[in-house]
Amino acid sequence: MIAADLLRVGADSGDWPVLSSNPLIEPALFAESQILSARVDALTGVVGLLFDLRVALGSESNTGLLLAQGTQEFRWVGEPRDTRFTAWTVLGAQVQNEAEGVLRATFGCHPRGELAIRAAAISYFCINAETIGGIPPDYSGDEQEVLDALVGWRSQVHVVGASSL
Repeated sequence: MIAADLLRVGADSGDWPVLSSNPLIEPALFAESQILSARVDALTGVVGLLFDLRVALGSESNTGLLLAQGTQEFRWVGEPRDTRFTAWTVLGAQVQNEAEGVLRATFGCHPRGELAIRAAAISYFCINAETIGGIPPDYSGDEQEVLDALVGWRSQVHVVGASSL
């Protein structure tokens, strides 16, 4: 399967192994991960986030995918950058019940970025991308080398485990 296939399912809809460490319950597990990409499907109210977990603390895989369903808000604020690529490293994260039937996830990033999602349901998948190496790329390198060293929505992946709120 490719990473984008997981945007059509929730963690409860598959026979996925249960995560031994759940970042939806312990958001500190997002620390040192890097937000790579966000995909918004306004038609279905689905938002997906891809995380590079190769240097994250306590990760069970090399990639994470957060899936928000019934999305009511998606917001990204980041300082302007003068580089082609930026490693948006998660410094802090919160996942909480905001109100009955509404979950909120926020990610504070370095350098000066914040991502926030409000949704009816949030799932998280630990996945291993088959074609990326053991360490993230040097983001100042050749464009194709950088892209080849990162997971993308069309990357072949294997689900290690999943959880949902």
